[in-house]
Amino acid sequence: MALELIRTAPELSSFTSLAEHQAQTPDTFYGGNPVLYYHCANAELSIDSQQLEASAAFSALRADSDATSGAANGSTNGSDTSHQSTIPGLDIYVTSA
Repeated sequence: MALELIRTAPELSSFTSLAEHQAQTPDTFYGGNPVLYYHCANAELSIDSQQLEASAAFSALRADSDATSGAANGSTNGSDTSHQSTIPGLDIYVTSA
């Protein structure tokens, strides 16, 4: 499964709902709208800082979040070896394409 970072939210009408997809057999499995399996608006990502730095996509989300808020997000759990970073205000779309 690939993670794709997009800057502009897609129109929900450009997807086939999961309920509609499951209710019928399509005429073809090619050429139709992608299926929207899950959508969550205003989600928050909580991730270990080391994992955040290891992923280019997550690092880009952090940079966008810092630029928008003007401050770095993050909190420690009391341990010197672990640091959690939080990136708020994300919209998540899980689709078939």
